[in-house]
Amino acid sequence: MPSSMGRSTLSLFISGLLVSTVLLGVVPAQSSVGKATVGIAEVDGSSIWRNATVLEQMGASYPAYRCAGSAGANASADWILSRFQELGLEAWTEEFQFYGWDLTSKPSMVVYFQNGSSASNLSLGSFQAEHFSFATPNGGALGEVVLLPLPSTRSIGSFSGLSYNQDYWQGIDIHDRIVLVGREVRWNPEWEAGLADKLQEGPSALVFYYSQTWTSSWEVMYSASSGGRPLSNEGSYLHYLKVPAGHLDLDDSEWLLDEIKVGNVTGQVRIESREGVWAQRNVAALLPGDAAGSGQVLLTAHYDSVMDEGFCDNALGVATMLEMASQLADMRANEGLKLESSVLFVAFTGEELGFVGSNYYYAMHASEIEEVMAAINIDCPGAGALTRTPTYSSNGIDLDELVDQVASSTGISSSVEDGGSDQQSFLYPSQVAEQMQSHWGLSPDIPVDAVQLISSISVCSAPLTPLEPQPWGWIHTSRDSSAFCSASGWVSEDHLSEQGDVILAVCLDLIGASEAPTDDGSGQLPTSVVIMVILAIVSVAVILGLVLRRRRSL
Repeated sequence: MPSSMGRSTLSLFISGLLVSTVLLGVVPAQSSVGKATVGIAEVDGSSIWRNATVLEQMGASYPAYRCAGSAGANASADWILSRFQELGLEAWTEEFQFYGWDLTSKPSMVVYFQNGSSASNLSLGSFQAEHFSFATPNGGALGEVVLLPLPSTRSIGSFSGLSYNQDYWQGIDIHDRIVLVGREVRWNPEWEAGLADKLQEGPSALVFYYSQTWTSSWEVMYSASSGGRPLSNEGSYLHYLKVPAGHLDLDDSEWLLDEIKVGNVTGQVRIESREGVWAQRNVAALLPGDAAGSGQVLLTAHYDSVMDEGFCDNALGVATMLEMASQLADMRANEGLKLESSVLFVAFTGEELGFVGSNYYYAMHASEIEEVMAAINIDCPGAGALTRTPTYSSNGIDLDELVDQVASSTGISSSVEDGGSDQQSFLYPSQVAEQMQSHWGLSPDIPVDAVQLISSISVCSAPLTPLEPQPWGWIHTSRDSSAFCSASGWVSEDHLSEQGDVILAVCLDLIGASEAPTDDGSGQLPTSVVIMVILAIVSVAVILGLVLRRRRSL
């Protein structure tokens, strides 16, 4: 049984607890991390669209668009850097040396043919160089236009399983000629090997077109990543053989095939390209956490393109990342947002070459990777359905499950898409470097036992290509433009808003975002004040108890 002194001390202590309870009763409970905590506004899809249009138009003003290492890519990197700085973020670029490619003029193909009794010529407006095409000689590649036909099939499945017939092109002379061949040849390893062997006869140029009924309905040509220097089992055979390469859309190729059937057709192909190993840049910006030594979340997107405007792939991804940076910076400045972890925004180059920029970023920051909680990569957002790549639970974070839960809570569905993008450089850093070395003969030095960042994911959308069920998507084609997206509805501002909401909420959850305590005039005390009051009361009670005890002992 406690003494009278103990009872006095206990009474004071209980009184303190009662006061504390009253104070706590007027302090509202903090909500869970996410939108409820910080009260964020919806992501502005129109802002994303506007920024993406700027990046699209910037690339379109250069012959090689935003291809890695090109003048258009360099201008884009400068613009992204300036946007980060305008948001008040610490921003910088990081250089590395890798293969670059550029064009000094717009590629062209002119065809000479008989129009009745007179000779005529026509410039084929849809002609475009393959990404990383070898340059034509001064004056262009000249020669008769000849066809290397492919067997007719009903689907990509039936063509990809077709065995190569060594006699199929027997007797077709392609030496010093411009060769027209179906793009589909690239999608069957045996037939591509046959093409690589046939091209040793020395054509002056190679031009791809759609040769199958199931591809001709697509109308516009699919532009392959580094298609002029194929990353295939056959190696970079077009480069080894010094064959310039380009492609034609359906209307031009059908007209050309009709002229070939009528009689002799000659052509002139001009591709004035240059390539080499030179400096390329990633662009980074930091929103620091509020605690010293806090962890880090990466939010990334690639800014390079293939030989098209690259609006969805990936100007919209970069613009979505910029919108996330803008929202977070604004919430910190105007809404008292507190971050347990920092956010590092990185715009990568060279994704279209095999995750080059992201893999060099990993190598340059390998010693810091263990401090990174998660990496969210944004690639091709804005189409009708939200998709994400799979990953695994690690260090208490189940990133793909988190994306699904947040999407569901906002009323949209998400699905798994096993697509490769820059998240691969964090999930499988050494494997990406090894593949890069195999394809290019150049890569960063990443050891086999390099640390994997398991919580790495790409957030994308669907549909993206004509190989998917209708309605089709159109990345890597001339339809990947703001004009076509606006007219067709393939990509929309509403979808960008919805998908941006999900990405931002996931990011806020990961960084432990919360509002700073403020006095809003309601008479309710912040939790930190209540805690201080409790400690003060308890301390006073203990001191008084000790004083009373000492007096009684005298």
